Amino acid sequence: QCRAAVMAAWWPSRAHWTTSAQQPPAAEAEAAEVRALVALCARWPGLYARAAPLVWEHGSARDVRALEAHAPRSSLDSLPRRWWHCAQFAAADEGALRALLDAGVRVPLARVRFERLSWPTQRALLEAHTDERALRALEQPIPPRAATHDDPERALDEPLSESLGALLDLAPLARGPITPFLSRALALLSGGGSASESPVRNWLVSTGDGLDEGERLSSGWNKAVGRLLRSVRERIKRGDTLHSREQLVLFGGVLDGREMGANLREADGQQQSPAGAAMAADAAGAPRARADATNSALLADMLEAKAVDPLHVAELIRFVLRTRGWHHAVRDSALRAMLRLGHEERRAVADSLLRANLPGELPLQTLFSLAVSELDEEMAARVRTHLAALSKAEWEELLSLIGAANPTDPARAPHTHPRGVLRADFSERLLARYVKGEGAPPTGGSAAAARVRDTRFLRLFVACTEPARIGAYALALLRTQRHALDEALLGALAAAELTPAELEAVIEYVQPVQWAGALEWVLGRVHHMSAPLAGRRVALGDGSTGVAVGFDFGRQEYSVRLDGVANHAGAAGAERAVSARALAPLDGRERVAHDVCELLRRVLGVLARLDRHMLQPQGQASVMNTLLVAIAQHELMGAMLSGAEVRSLMRTELPKLVRKPATRADAAGEVAPAERRVRIEVMRASWLAGGRYTAAELVRELGLRDKSPNPLSAAEVARLAVDLPACKVLAKVALSTVLRTHGYWMISQDAAFAAELPEDALLSIRELSAGNDAHWPVCRDVIAHVKPAAALRLAVALYRHSCEQRDLELLARAHAAVDPFTRKQLWLPTELAAVWEAVGTDVQRVVIDAAVPDGERLPNTVLPAGE
Repeated sequence: QCRAAVMAAWWPSRAHWTTSAQQPPAAEAEAAEVRALVALCARWPGLYARAAPLVWEHGSARDVRALEAHAPRSSLDSLPRRWWHCAQFAAADEGALRALLDAGVRVPLARVRFERLSWPTQRALLEAHTDERALRALEQPIPPRAATHDDPERALDEPLSESLGALLDLAPLARGPITPFLSRALALLSGGGSASESPVRNWLVSTGDGLDEGERLSSGWNKAVGRLLRSVRERIKRGDTLHSREQLVLFGGVLDGREMGANLREADGQQQSPAGAAMAADAAGAPRARADATNSALLADMLEAKAVDPLHVAELIRFVLRTRGWHHAVRDSALRAMLRLGHEERRAVADSLLRANLPGELPLQTLFSLAVSELDEEMAARVRTHLAALSKAEWEELLSLIGAANPTDPARAPHTHPRGVLRADFSERLLARYVKGEGAPPTGGSAAAARVRDTRFLRLFVACTEPARIGAYALALLRTQRHALDEALLGALAAAELTPAELEAVIEYVQPVQWAGALEWVLGRVHHMSAPLAGRRVALGDGSTGVAVGFDFGRQEYSVRLDGVANHAGAAGAERAVSARALAPLDGRERVAHDVCELLRRVLGVLARLDRHMLQPQGQASVMNTLLVAIAQHELMGAMLSGAEVRSLMRTELPKLVRKPATRADAAGEVAPAERRVRIEVMRASWLAGGRYTAAELVRELGLRDKSPNPLSAAEVARLAVDLPACKVLAKVALSTVLRTHGYWMISQDAAFAAELPEDALLSIRELSAGNDAHWPVCRDVIAHVKPAAALRLAVALYRHSCEQRDLELLARAHAAVDPFTRKQLWLPTELAAVWEAVGTDVQRVVIDAAVPDGERLPNTVLPAGE
């Protein structure tokens, strides 16, 4: 039955054998019988003891492996030695695994429970997979072999993807030091990348993505390295940080795979280090497989404090910063790690980087990192030595690195820029880089062809330049017409310490259409320059030092001449020297505030020239008048008008700039409407700043006519009535208008002021009619302060609406205080007719009868009953 079943499985087209001529060849029949026995053992494991000897005797390696997979237990005692390579590795204990390794059997890492093994067994397994013989077998092409069932060399037939993948996944998870195994795994990957017929190379190409073989090879290499790095990350999560040797081997191998044979020799006890291998490849200019952004992010994470040994990370930082080719994420993590070092160790790392590399050999990323750090004079001098060796192209790349590290938002200040004494080395180069811009140079005067300028470089120039020097550079740009006075340049000048002459020279470039937008900056500079800043070291100057700043913008060359000594940068070329006022060097004194009146005179002088040379010829009178009103209304002007001299200056000089037609009103001594508006705004700002005008000054400066019933309009009163004292002055000039718009507010703030008003003017304040109960408290206060006749009128109106007892008492006092004639003229039953039925008895008794002398009252016999 078994034979029939085997034959049926082996030859499906025939269910029964009828003649011997139809029997298969003997060898094939024997192999079919062996496979049938293995299938029966898979179904009935109890047959293993009887079937195993037959399979060991007549079966192939594949049959034996299939049979051992169903063995009731894993033991090498009964398995013949020649079939040990087919043992059930997953179920083997550590003793069996050690015996297999001692016998030279290749135990596949993917088929054992690696993480559960002890460190000696793990080390033995990894050594067996990473020795010279194993690496050689994987790196060389596999020759075709005969399909013999007893060939122990190819008995495993382990796929390369399974073997190498298991090594990448499991080697970092070993319990002990993994330095040699990391080195050999990376060497295997790098060898596969260089040998054209290597199985490893073919595997990398098959697993990679891309259009051509080179792209697929690079992609496959990064995928394999990613598997290794993720496994290392799992090791770190387990609590095993990377130590110095492991750090250097891992980073060196990922950076430079082609040279990892040197790392293998170093891990085996030879002298060459991973850093030396990578830097040697750098010097040779050999192409290397580069880690992609994903693998670079993994390396960057490993550089953080929790991923590496924080006490021994300095060597890795030195290696990363000394070698080229790192992704910026790795470099930035190395810089952060360097900042976490102690002061002495951090200084030692920076010093070793500068000493170990000749000028021109230090990677630009590292040089950039050092240049934007705080350095002492000795370290800065070494950095300058390296900077001096840079070519023009390298300088461009270095400046681009600095620009890319800063925000593009103009509202945010640059944070990554040269510090300390190195600022002077970068100041003019950053300005030249900004002026150069991007794209093709403009041709034929076409604005569309103009270069696009990155304002980050302008802000970096400001950060690297002494504030007292910025004005000279800005004026050089303006005078050579290489840069318009736009928002970018005004923003740069906002950080400058300008002299009054420089401020005047700058605002002379403001075009008429720009003044409305530039006014904020101009007045802000005046206010800033006139306010002393205690404790701030800035430049003071007397204008005696000569400075010439020249640019050859076509070649991006520049030169600076200080006190007649020229300092050139760039190749020789034509210069355009521009004279500019200079400031003396920093001398440690606090900045002395400039005279605000002098600054304002210079601003008004520029406006006068603007009006004379630009606005008048073009007939744009309204532009100047609108600008003068805006100046007077600006809040910064109000702050500066707190000084009496400034108020006097603005009262006399600002109206002179007003454009007004020659009219009869002018000839009669009156002020034209345009000038009057400007004067009103100056008065308003002065009053807000604490300055006061008298009524006579108000009449004189505004040209008011004494006999005019309404010399000020309601709008003008609204602008001038900034507080109660101002309202009182205005009331002397335009009483009716002021009372109509501000009367109730004035007496609510000062009830005694009501006593100064004529009775008719007081009664014209409609809120005193007491029609709104919210006005009653003010009405009561006013009644207590005004003359009796006005108080009686107000008391009657108040009691008519409130009918309250306290208001009845007010009415009684007011009624008693007036003269008899007034009482006779005021007929209370008529005045209070609307409420007399309800309150008439009380008014008669408390108010009217109380004011009549006893001898003049009616006899009681005449009074109605009850009175």
